[in-house]
Amino acid sequence: MAAGLALTTVACAADTLADIAIVRADNTQIRFSVELALDADAQEQGLMYRTDLAENHGMLFIYKKAMPRYFWMKNTLIPLDIIFFGRKNEIIFIGNNAKPESLDIVGPKGQDVCTVLEIGGGEAKRLGLAIGDRLIAQLPDCK
Repeated sequence: MAAGLALTTVACAADTLADIAIVRADNTQIRFSVELALDADAQEQGLMYRTDLAENHGMLFIYKKAMPRYFWMKNTLIPLDIIFFGRKNEIIFIGNNAKPESLDIVGPKGQDVCTVLEIGGGEAKRLGLAIGDRLIAQLPDCK
């Protein structure tokens, strides 16, 4: 397993792109190309109004403060898997196939979240992602 994968970013119009990986329990890495949601405006917008999302692509929400966080799918037109990571970059919750345009709350109850990854609905299962798998990227400290 790599000690850390550099969070390589590329400015692309209004978005920032990065390559990240998740290391599964069997030490295999699954790589993703993601847009970074770094500020409140980008985090509020998320993947709303998108009509498609390529495999192994998504959006990574990076927070500076660990706290319970929840998502919903208002104005989101495609199903998503919403993956929540704790302070040690480990998966603590996977919201599978969140329903488009739903106001149902998705997230781990009472657990602090530092980072969230949104990917296409069904991808987490297809890729064999599970609780405890780790996000490998150089991220700012989450306190």
